[in-house]
Amino acid sequence: MDRIERKVTSMEDLYGRAQPKPRPPEFDADDMRRMKAREETDLLAARAADAATLEDKSALTYRQLEIEHNLGEDCGTYKWRQTQTYVEVFVPLPATCVVATDVNVRLTSTFVLVAVRGEAVIEGELHSPIKAEASTWVVVDGVLEMSLLKRNRRGNYDDGCTNADTFWYSVCASTDGGGRNDHGGAKRLPLTEPPHEYYDTTWIADPEDAGPAGRDKNGRGTSSRGRAIKARR
Repeated sequence: MDRIERKVTSMEDLYGRAQPKPRPPEFDADDMRRMKAREETDLLAARAADAATLEDKSALTYRQLEIEHNLGEDCGTYKWRQTQTYVEVFVPLPATCVVATDVNVRLTSTFVLVAVRGEAVIEGELHSPIKAEASTWVVVDGVLEMSLLKRNRRGNYDDGCTNADTFWYSVCASTDGGGRNDHGGAKRLPLTEPPHEYYDTTWIADPEDAGPAGRDKNGRGTSSRGRAIKARR
């Protein structure tokens, strides 16, 4: 058998080369710039994916909001509905919206403003006065939800009013869609009197005392007295 002989001159030749240490990677300035650009691209893609997920969730939440026929309206940029106690308004927000800086809400007893990133979605004199101190707004799943307590409502009528006078035909008093009165392009409900369904909506006898517990799963008012009290039409 032929023998292959190899000359070993030192222990380093025997061991050092058999288990060589890996050399550290060598990158030049161009390599570093390319890697940084790739990291930034990946980060932007991840953020875009997160924003798309939030956008989808917000859109789904908004689409699932039901507006019963003749008890509210889908105005495109917002939806609204009502019971004999509350008017509820829903405004979808952009996925990247920062509520603290991008959303401006102002409510008085006769005026409403909802602006997103400086652009008014709703602005104008309300259809009827509200109890501003007992009205609220909150952002849930990318949708701004406003709950406006009617001043003239079932169980708390203004002088000379009946339950028919508590019905709202629009959110804002002016529905021409122009100027500063109604940026939502809302239309007045095509009715001359409240529909019969309105008198079957839930209500709260004393909503200012009921608090959040006086809301059902659809955000409507619920009353311990329910429909036991006959409505005055």
